[in-house]
Amino acid sequence: MRGFNKRHKRHNRMLGGSRSFLLVSFLVCFLPLFASTENVPSVSVCNYTVEEYRASCQNFDILVSPSGKVYVANNTGLLCYNGNSWSLASVPNDQPIQRIRYLDHRIYAQVGKHLFIGDEKEGEVLSLQLADSLVSSLPKDLSFRALSVSLPFTLPEEVRAAIPTAIQTNGSSYWVGTRMNGLFIFDKLGKRIHHLYVGNGLQDNQVHAIALQDENHFWLALDNGIACVTLDSPVCLLAKRSLIGKVNAAFIRHDTIYARTNLGQFAYALKAKKLMRLTSPMTFTPDTKRKNKKLYDWFSSLHPSGDFEQAEHIYPVNDDQCWLTKGNEAAFFDTHDGEAKLKCRLLFSNYRMRMVDRGDAIFSVTDDLHLFSTMQGLVLVDLRKLFRDKVFTSPGEKVVFTHATYIDAEGVQQTLILSDNEVNLPHNFRNLLLDMHTHVFTPHRQMSYFVEGLSSEWSPWSSLGQLHIMQLKEGMYTIRVKKYTLDGHFPVSTLHLKVHPAWYNSVYAYVFYVLFLFGGAKWGLSYILRQLRKEEEEKNKETCLEKERDLQQARTELLEAELTNKKNELTRQTMALLSRNRTLKALLDELDQQKEILGDRFPNKYYKKLHKKIAEAMNNQEDWIQFESYFNSAHQNFMDRLQEKYPSITSGDLRTCCLLRMNLSTKEMASLLNISVRAVELRRYRLRKKLNLEGTVNLNDFLRTY
Repeated sequence: MRGFNKRHKRHNRMLGGSRSFLLVSFLVCFLPLFASTENVPSVSVCNYTVEEYRASCQNFDILVSPSGKVYVANNTGLLCYNGNSWSLASVPNDQPIQRIRYLDHRIYAQVGKHLFIGDEKEGEVLSLQLADSLVSSLPKDLSFRALSVSLPFTLPEEVRAAIPTAIQTNGSSYWVGTRMNGLFIFDKLGKRIHHLYVGNGLQDNQVHAIALQDENHFWLALDNGIACVTLDSPVCLLAKRSLIGKVNAAFIRHDTIYARTNLGQFAYALKAKKLMRLTSPMTFTPDTKRKNKKLYDWFSSLHPSGDFEQAEHIYPVNDDQCWLTKGNEAAFFDTHDGEAKLKCRLLFSNYRMRMVDRGDAIFSVTDDLHLFSTMQGLVLVDLRKLFRDKVFTSPGEKVVFTHATYIDAEGVQQTLILSDNEVNLPHNFRNLLLDMHTHVFTPHRQMSYFVEGLSSEWSPWSSLGQLHIMQLKEGMYTIRVKKYTLDGHFPVSTLHLKVHPAWYNSVYAYVFYVLFLFGGAKWGLSYILRQLRKEEEEKNKETCLEKERDLQQARTELLEAELTNKKNELTRQTMALLSRNRTLKALLDELDQQKEILGDRFPNKYYKKLHKKIAEAMNNQEDWIQFESYFNSAHQNFMDRLQEKYPSITSGDLRTCCLLRMNLSTKEMASLLNISVRAVELRRYRLRKKLNLEGTVNLNDFLRTY
């Protein structure tokens, strides 16, 4: 309660926004509000639109099952409302359903000349199956004829002119729905108590059917929407905010409530059920009973427990009672015995309303009657009805878990079985959707959830009966869902959620891991030993290979040295031949010159003999055979390869090719071949043709790279 004395001013704030809801109230009998023993008779209407139930606007029949569900014959199928969510069971071609009946947990639906039957099962969307025959399949106790209710009085001409379509009774009043002018409510004597139509609460004037929920609750199937009508509601809307604006002060005098708003001053005559704008201003002063009291001294030492320990505002009622507010909820506390005791709490979301978030929100006109300023208008709350009608929910009335689905790793929706309040999920699920509901027999359908191991606090109150949970780690979780009640003793439903580990993290997996490690260790040891042996073998093999490489290297170097020697020897031999031929050629030239000078003095027989010997020395074939042998050895059988590819080459051509490969000049070649330079050039020309060389190819380069 710390900080309450600082927040004792009656300027309050509430969180804004609420769902669309039309709550219409009419006060129909004289009420001297200064005598707190009288009741305030009222009617409230809760409209359900197409946007909420998501089906056709037209509804032809309606009933309430003993399980607390509302079934509606809609133009596109069978609607079902479990108190928190709507579902639609369609028939082929989305045909309209004209009439519905209920017997032994089965729904019978008339679609033209056909009969469809559906079994009511907890947690499952009802599905309709075509029966064999409309007559033979319908139980004898049921009939699709319109249910008749005898009236103990004659309907007024106004009602008959509106064309009655449905009649229902709770034993003390009679409800007459019409085609053109909404709903009329009469007492047993035929006195009209209420008239509901588009102008004062209903969203449509054409009533097709009426279903009795209990003594004070009726459901209407309208041509445009669905409505739930409540008699003698403890919470009722006196005037819409669009008519009177935002209330900032109010009091009661005799049977009239006076209110000052931002649009002016208004008076609501309870006996006449009439709202009037005051033309003569009135003075709004606080009640003298409260004015002279130290309003908060009695509360400074008290500590209300629970959600309202950190309440936002205090509104005193009298010396021992007050309202505390927090969010969109108000709690009524009594302190007669010196302790703050919670008497009741009102969550306005249950009535689809929201208290104002600025300015005063509560005006206590008597100890039992209290005015609340809401976004929808001025609301009257009668505490006597809350206690008299025992609308507090019993401890056994809990939220029911009905259906659970999840999205698996492949993105496919899977259905879960709710067994013993436990749900089992695979480790890789993506999203869990849990459906839960209350029933229509309770006026408070708000719920809050808490997930142990995931949530840090209870979720805000919500009437949406669904819980979305994203992917969770493996383990056990407990989902607790509490249902709202007026007395604050919220009944809690529990669901255990088990997320199974992945296969690689299960007990069997760990047993496998142990066996695998044991086998792996054994195999690893054996593998290490094999590797050591293999490394030793490879090391020995590498040593052998190294020796072999060294030997091969030595052989290669020896061959290269030998080849170099051969090339050097070839070069020396060639140079020696060239030198010898040059000497012999010089001798031959000298011989010819001596013959020319001496003439006959140099006998011809000596000249010819000497000339022949010199010429034979210059053309010694043994020298060429030895040359070719050296050349083939030094140049990898060059001559053999060339002759094999070009068979037309002669021995002379081969010698020419060898000399060209050695890069000798034309004169040197002429000297070695003992022919003229011109003859060498002719040989080169003929050799190009035999080798099929193009003009751009150099003959010497070709032979050096062959």
